[in-house]
Amino acid sequence: MLPKYVEEFCVAVVPVGSRVVCKPPPMDTDIDFLCLLEEYDDLSVLADKLDLDGWDVGGSGDSMSGFESWKKEINGEIYNLILTADEPFFNDFMKATMLCQLENALDKKRRIAIFDEVFGKKKKKSKLHSLNLSQASLEGVIHSYNTNNWTTFQGVTLYDDILPTTGTGLNPYYDNN
Repeated sequence: MLPKYVEEFCVAVVPVGSRVVCKPPPMDTDIDFLCLLEEYDDLSVLADKLDLDGWDVGGSGDSMSGFESWKKEINGEIYNLILTADEPFFNDFMKATMLCQLENALDKKRRIAIFDEVFGKKKKKSKLHSLNLSQASLEGVIHSYNTNNWTTFQGVTLYDDILPTTGTGLNPYYDNN
């Protein structure tokens, strides 16, 4: 369960990672959430709260790379918060997540390659062909994301569990205490 104070800082809290994009989901992995913060300054304030609450810096990312990762074991599960106030980073992360879900990328190396492509880390030669992702598919997913059409793309249900963070009572990951 995520602490309720996380929502005070976030515009969006979205479940991501292999438990979301893979069918069937692996149950021996972290429970990952991508958190978009409203202000860059909120990152250090939230990080202080997480630190005091027993969360540890997760080992990937830092404020200079556009995000920070924080981990904590809760009820036998490892939770990983990917915190960012960088909207382009958030958007690219969501695009890559949707591509992985669309493809049902079960192999971790494959998911990493998709993320590298979306984030532009492979500059020498486009990996779209080797990923079996057509430019049309990539553009379609980006259009689907940019137009807030989160439900379907090419007849495939995409990312149907975006969780609102305020006022709905629909987010089961928040502590009810």
